[in-house]
Amino acid sequence: MGQKKVIYTFYAISGSKNVGKPKMQTRSYIHPFDKCIQNWFAEASILESTLVALKTSYSSLREAFLRSDNTGCYHNAYLILSSASLGVCVGIGILRYDLSDPQAGKDVCDRRIATRKSHVRRIISEGNDINTANYMKVAIESYVGVKGIYVTVAEIQDSFQSITKHSMTGNRALNNFLFESAGQRAWKAYNVGTGRVFSLAQLQKYCIPQGSTGVKKLQPFSQKKMQPLQDVGTFRAGAMQAQVVGP
Repeated sequence: MGQKKVIYTFYAISGSKNVGKPKMQTRSYIHPFDKCIQNWFAEASILESTLVALKTSYSSLREAFLRSDNTGCYHNAYLILSSASLGVCVGIGILRYDLSDPQAGKDVCDRRIATRKSHVRRIISEGNDINTANYMKVAIESYVGVKGIYVTVAEIQDSFQSITKHSMTGNRALNNFLFESAGQRAWKAYNVGTGRVFSLAQLQKYCIPQGSTGVKKLQPFSQKKMQPLQDVGTFRAGAMQAQVVGP
């Protein structure tokens, strides 16, 4: 590849109740950018974009559970305070946000990324250059694409960022967040003890949550036939990972 690009991958698992027991599907949503700063607002934009794609495919989707590695752009108060409000913008309730242990949580995404990388290398070995986000999308979609992978070319709209500061402290010591109607509950370790409770009044004092990020899609997600799921009520889990893609 002639130039390195930043590719943000959101790995998704969705559930179904249509045959008496949950039927799991996996798919990856990839967002290549020609230029992008890897910060919390970029991740919030990609989260919103992915939730919109899921809601478009499955209009009955009502709930989502998020899971992520412990990188700073994911494990920060801005994203934690804004996750629930981003879900409201899309019409999906974000119920939990769980972060993995430090230096962990990348294995699921790495397995999916490995398939995509080998597919792209095939295109490069044929003498093609991949030096723009559009070319990356074309490469991934070539030869009928990679099963379960959907690609869009997007642009972060920094002018939509409404949060520039907050007063929340101690969030780096907390790894598991439950979003409740009365506020937010957080734990250092998954469901160990009663957790630390943040009331709605406290959360409102920290900052006003980010609204829609206004993320702009320059190219739509790959058009593939979705396997039909009946009564999809919950987006069972998701893992977010960012990666710089080179040769």
